[in-house]
Amino acid sequence: MGTNVYQEHSLDGITQSYQTIIKDLMKDVEVLKTSLEERERDLEEAEVDIDLLNQQISSLYEQLIVNEDGFNAAIDVLFRLSNFRDSLFNMNDLRILTSFSLYEVQGEDLYMLGEQGTTETPIHINVNDPSYAHYLSIKLFHSDRTIEYATSDREGRTVASYLLKLPSQRVLIYNFHYDSTNQSVRGIIDSKEMYRFIRIICIHLEERGLLHKEGGRHANEA
Repeated sequence: MGTNVYQEHSLDGITQSYQTIIKDLMKDVEVLKTSLEERERDLEEAEVDIDLLNQQISSLYEQLIVNEDGFNAAIDVLFRLSNFRDSLFNMNDLRILTSFSLYEVQGEDLYMLGEQGTTETPIHINVNDPSYAHYLSIKLFHSDRTIEYATSDREGRTVASYLLKLPSQRVLIYNFHYDSTNQSVRGIIDSKEMYRFIRIICIHLEERGLLHKEGGRHANEA
């Protein structure tokens, strides 16, 4: 009986027992390591998903603000249109959502009728002048479309153009000038409602004699 006790507590027996325990612990460590790596991948994927969700939330919030600003501007303009005697109603009411420029098509020439918030906008453009061939208004003139998009000469800026035909047979080109990163604006510009809204404002401006051919006058004087 004493021999058995000795063998149970011998150095070799104790060493072997510890080696077995260490092997088991190493297996547990590998299992934990694998589990942690999987959780880390899950966390990384979760962070990517969270970033995407934050981007979507930011985009939706930006679109909400743009829509709110646009609708508020629309309501304000429509209210002023209802009062024919409102002397404050003018070309600046065409600034909806973004900076703008407005041209009238006369033959093969475009004459600026008004603008707000743009820079270096020519008051007269001949559609055959090669120096203006890259202008979106010229591209729209030569196309059979009613709306076109293009990147502006100014970095980070985009231009969207409407071709507007008024009941009086006058033909206008309305240009939106806006930040290229603002994708929510494009969705609004694409809508038929915005096209109709800009067109009706131009009709009201013409009826009140506010669509002056200032560009044409300056061009003739030059």
